[in-house]
Amino acid sequence: MANRILTWHSSEKMRSGDRIGPTYYINADYQPVAVRMYAQTAPSLWDVEVNIFVDDVSIFSDRASSLLNASTVKGATLVVGATKTTAILPLGDNAEIDAEDLIGNPIEEGSWVYCELVEDGGCENLSVHLELTGVNEEDEESED
Repeated sequence: MANRILTWHSSEKMRSGDRIGPTYYINADYQPVAVRMYAQTAPSLWDVEVNIFVDDVSIFSDRASSLLNASTVKGATLVVGATKTTAILPLGDNAEIDAEDLIGNPIEEGSWVYCELVEDGGCENLSVHLELTGVNEEDEESED
């Protein structure tokens, strides 16, 4: 089975919570391999975070995070122990070629896949790529 790359791109200013680009229909079983992100203008405010969903379920593993309380930017009040399921393009970087941990579950034929911007970080011209490898059902060999 062929490999496939799903691509989401936005050249317009987006806000947190917006979907990026199209929703893809999956016509065969695939295994997610990697997420790659590129921004023409690197994030200047904070990390860019995106989430990719298969039938409304994130493909990323939960990870512990420290969330900055927006009301105390100078004092930086941290809330520890929250979890997130996102891929990150770090502050000041244009590219991330191995974005975060994937759950590892295959994406089944008939699924719908979309990408959502969680935090924009002030980047511009963001592209997100999900690399997939086809899952082959191995033919069982009959015994003679």
